[in-house]
Amino acid sequence: MKSFLKKIVSKNIFKVYYILVEFLIALFYGFPGKQLRIIGITGTKGKSSVVYLASKVFEASGYKVGATSSIEFKLGKKTSINKTKMTMPGRIVLQKFLRECVKQKMDYVILEITSEGLYQNRQKFINFETALFTNLFPEHIESHGSYENYKKAKGLLFKTLKGKGNAIINTSYNESKYYLNFKAKEKHTFKSTDKLPFKTHLIGDFNKENVLAVYNLARFYKIKKEIIKNALDKIKFIPGRLDPIDMGQDFKVYVDYAHMPAALERVLQALKSQISHPIVGQTNAKKVKNQKLIAIIGSQGSNRDKWKRPEMGRIAVECADIVIITNEDPYKDNPWQIIEDIYRGAEKIQNFKKQTKVIKILDREFAIKKAIDAAEKNDIVLISGKGREPWMETAKGKIPWSDAKIAEKYLKLKTSNKF
Repeated sequence: MKSFLKKIVSKNIFKVYYILVEFLIALFYGFPGKQLRIIGITGTKGKSSVVYLASKVFEASGYKVGATSSIEFKLGKKTSINKTKMTMPGRIVLQKFLRECVKQKMDYVILEITSEGLYQNRQKFINFETALFTNLFPEHIESHGSYENYKKAKGLLFKTLKGKGNAIINTSYNESKYYLNFKAKEKHTFKSTDKLPFKTHLIGDFNKENVLAVYNLARFYKIKKEIIKNALDKIKFIPGRLDPIDMGQDFKVYVDYAHMPAALERVLQALKSQISHPIVGQTNAKKVKNQKLIAIIGSQGSNRDKWKRPEMGRIAVECADIVIITNEDPYKDNPWQIIEDIYRGAEKIQNFKKQTKVIKILDREFAIKKAIDAAEKNDIVLISGKGREPWMETAKGKIPWSDAKIAEKYLKLKTSNKF
C-alpha cells in the first residue's frame, strides 16, 4: 500500500513540476499559444506528412503558415530542418517558436503533437482551435507502460479543447471512439476508405490516408477543392518519406523514415505493389524477369521500443526479396545486439532462407553500398529508418549522417561504371 501511494505522490509531483515549468516558460514568452489559431495533429503514423501537406494547402489558399514537425520548422516561406531529434519540440523551443509566429503574424500554426510531449504537458497554455487524429498503432509502449496509456496520452490533446475547439477524427480505427467522447465545438469525421476527388503523386494507401486527413482539414476550413487539388499536385514526394534518390540509374532508390513496424509494413507493401511478376499460366512466364525489392532496415537503441526489433525483421522478410539488417541509431546500446534482435524475427518466418536473402551488416554505409550493388534494372531499393535525418545517435553522441548523400555517392559510381 505504501509503495502504491509513493508512486501516486511521485507521479503527481512530476505532473505539477511539468505544469509549473511550462507556465513559467509560457509567461516569459507572453503566452503566445493563446494568441494564435493553432491546429494540432496527433496519432501514430502520418503526423509529419499531414503537417507538411496541410501547410502547403493553407499557403496555397493565401494564408501565412507556421508549422513544426519531425521534418522541419516553418515560418511562412522560411523553413529549416528539425535537428532537435524531437518530433514535438521541447517546451522552450516550442514557446519561442510560437512567440515568433505571433511576431510574424502567422494566420495559422500547424503543430505535430506527440504522446511524450502531451504526457509532459507541453500542450499547456496553448489554445488549440482544432485537433486532428490520424490513426493509432502500438508505439512507445515501454515509456507509457501500456497501449492503453499510450492511447490516453494522445487524448490529452482533445482534452485541451474543453468543448471550445474542433475535433477532426479518422474513424477507421477502433480507438477513434475514445477521442470522439471528448467535448468539442464541432466534430468532423472521415474514413481511410473514403474516395478522394483527385489523384496525387504520392505512393501508397498510407499516403492516401494522409491526403484524406489534409483534405478533410482543409474543407473544414472552407478551402476550395480546386485549391487543395492544385496545391497537392505540385508535391511529388514528402521529404524523407518515400523520398526518391535519382542519379540516372535504371532502378529506384528511396529513403524513408519508417522506424516502427506499422510504418515499415505500409511502406514495403506500397513498394511491393509496384513490383511486377510473371503471370501464372503464360507460356513465356519463365522468360519474364522478376523485379527485386531490397530493404535496408535497423532499429533504435537506448531502450526504445525493444519489442519492435523482431517485428521489423519479420515484416521485412515477408515483404522483401533481399533484407539487409544494419546499424541505425544505437545510442549507447550494442549495435550488434540490436541487429541480432531484429534477425530473430526474420528467423521465425518459415523457410525464410529459401524465400528471402537476409544479410547482417554492421556498417550502415557498407549496407547501402551492398544494396545498390545488388540492384539491377527495374529493382527497388528502400533505405528505411532515418529518412533525411542529418545525424546518427551513437555512444559517442551525434555524428553527421545522411542516407541520401551516401546513396547518391554509390549511385553516381555505379552509373559511371566506377563501382
